[in-house]
Amino acid sequence: MPVKPRLSDLYVYPFSSLADAQAWQHAYRSGGHQPWHLDAGMTATSFADFLGYAMADQVISIRTDASGAHVALGYRNPNGVPVTSAGVHLVRVGNGNDAPWEVVGDDQSAGFTLDTPNDAAAV
Repeated sequence: MPVKPRLSDLYVYPFSSLADAQAWQHAYRSGGHQPWHLDAGMTATSFADFLGYAMADQVISIRTDASGAHVALGYRNPNGVPVTSAGVHLVRVGNGNDAPWEVVGDDQSAGFTLDTPNDAAAV
Protein backbone atom coordinates (compact mmCIF):
# COMPACT_ATOMS: atom_id res chain seq x y z
CA MET A 1 0.00 0.00 0.00
CA PRO A 2 1.41 3.45 -0.89
CA VAL A 3 2.63 5.69 1.89
CA LYS A 4 0.38 8.73 2.28
CA PRO A 5 2.17 12.04 2.80
CA ARG A 6 1.73 13.51 6.25
CA LEU A 7 0.14 16.91 6.50
CA SER A 8 3.57 18.20 7.48
CA ASP A 9 5.06 16.89 4.22
CA LEU A 10 5.24 19.34 1.38
CA TYR A 11 4.70 18.51 -2.25
CA VAL A 12 8.10 19.57 -3.55
CA TYR A 13 8.55 17.78 -6.89
CA PRO A 14 7.20 16.80 -9.41
CA PHE A 15 3.62 17.51 -8.32
CA SER A 16 2.21 20.51 -6.49
CA SER A 17 -0.78 18.71 -4.98
CA LEU A 18 -2.55 15.38 -4.63
CA ALA A 19 -4.87 16.47 -7.46
CA ASP A 20 -1.85 16.93 -9.77
CA ALA A 21 -0.56 13.46 -8.85
CA GLN A 22 -3.99 11.95 -9.50
CA ALA A 23 -4.20 13.72 -12.88
CA TRP A 24 -0.84 12.16 -13.82
CA GLN A 25 -2.11 8.78 -12.61
CA HIS A 26 -5.15 9.07 -14.90
CA ALA A 27 -2.94 10.01 -17.87
CA TYR A 28 -0.57 7.14 -17.08
CA ARG A 29 -3.42 4.63 -16.89
CA SER A 30 -4.84 5.76 -20.22
CA GLY A 31 -1.59 6.07 -22.15
CA GLY A 32 1.50 5.20 -20.11
CA HIS A 33 2.65 8.82 -19.91
CA GLN A 34 5.86 9.61 -17.98
CA PRO A 35 6.46 6.22 -16.34
CA TRP A 36 9.52 7.62 -14.50
CA HIS A 37 7.11 8.84 -11.79
CA LEU A 38 6.84 5.19 -10.66
CA ASP A 39 10.58 4.92 -9.96
CA ALA A 40 11.89 6.62 -6.80
CA GLY A 41 15.45 6.80 -8.13
CA MET A 42 14.43 8.35 -11.45
CA THR A 43 12.18 10.84 -9.69
CA ALA A 44 15.02 11.82 -7.33
CA THR A 45 17.54 12.27 -10.17
CA SER A 46 14.97 14.27 -12.15
CA PHE A 47 14.58 16.53 -9.13
CA ALA A 48 18.35 17.03 -8.83
CA ASP A 49 18.55 17.77 -12.56
CA PHE A 50 15.67 20.26 -12.24
CA LEU A 51 17.68 22.04 -9.52
CA GLY A 52 20.84 21.97 -11.64
CA TYR A 53 22.84 19.72 -9.32
CA ALA A 54 25.38 18.15 -11.66
CA MET A 55 27.14 16.33 -8.80
CA ALA A 56 23.96 14.40 -7.92
CA ASP A 57 23.19 12.73 -11.23
CA GLN A 58 23.45 9.07 -10.18
CA VAL A 59 21.55 6.94 -7.71
CA ILE A 60 24.03 5.68 -5.11
CA SER A 61 21.46 3.77 -3.05
CA ILE A 62 17.75 3.45 -2.37
CA ARG A 63 16.24 2.34 0.91
CA THR A 64 12.50 2.03 1.42
CA ASP A 65 10.66 1.81 4.72
CA ALA A 66 7.30 2.77 6.19
CA SER A 67 8.11 6.48 5.73
CA GLY A 68 8.83 6.16 2.00
CA ALA A 69 11.98 5.99 -0.11
CA HIS A 70 15.35 7.37 0.91
CA VAL A 71 17.51 7.98 -2.16
CA ALA A 72 21.20 8.82 -1.93
CA LEU A 73 22.33 10.73 -5.02
CA GLY A 74 25.86 11.49 -6.06
CA TYR A 75 28.56 10.79 -8.60
CA ARG A 76 31.58 8.55 -9.15
CA ASN A 77 34.94 10.09 -8.29
CA PRO A 78 37.93 9.70 -10.65
CA ASN A 79 38.69 6.32 -9.05
CA GLY A 80 35.17 5.10 -9.81
CA VAL A 81 34.09 5.19 -6.17
CA PRO A 82 30.50 6.34 -5.60
CA VAL A 83 30.26 9.55 -3.55
CA THR A 84 26.99 10.65 -1.96
CA SER A 85 26.31 14.34 -2.38
CA ALA A 86 22.61 14.58 -1.51
CA GLY A 87 19.80 12.63 0.07
CA VAL A 88 16.17 12.87 -1.04
CA HIS A 89 13.07 11.65 0.80
CA LEU A 90 10.10 10.59 -1.33
CA VAL A 91 6.63 9.23 -0.60
CA ARG A 92 4.06 7.63 -2.86
CA VAL A 93 0.91 9.70 -3.37
CA GLY A 94 -2.45 8.62 -4.70
CA ASN A 95 -3.91 5.14 -4.60
CA GLY A 96 -3.11 1.85 -6.25
CA ASN A 97 0.00 0.09 -7.45
CA ASP A 98 0.71 2.96 -9.82
CA ALA A 99 0.82 5.70 -7.18
CA PRO A 100 3.65 8.05 -8.19
CA TRP A 101 6.63 9.10 -6.11
CA GLU A 102 6.78 12.65 -4.76
CA VAL A 103 9.82 14.43 -3.31
CA VAL A 104 8.88 15.74 0.13
CA GLY A 105 12.26 16.84 1.42
CA ASP A 106 15.87 16.02 2.08
CA ASP A 107 17.02 12.81 3.66
CA GLN A 108 19.77 13.15 6.21
CA SER A 109 20.03 9.38 6.61
CA ALA A 110 21.76 9.30 3.20
CA GLY A 111 25.01 10.38 4.84
CA PHE A 112 24.96 13.99 3.67
CA THR A 113 24.61 16.82 6.14
CA LEU A 114 24.94 20.56 5.80
CA ASP A 115 26.34 22.18 8.93
CA THR A 116 26.88 25.70 7.64
CA PRO A 117 24.92 27.85 7.30
CA ASN A 118 22.50 26.93 10.08
CA ASP A 119 18.81 26.45 9.26
CA ALA A 120 17.08 29.80 8.69
CA ALA A 121 20.39 31.71 8.71
CA ALA A 122 20.70 34.76 6.50
CA VAL A 123 23.15 34.10 3.68
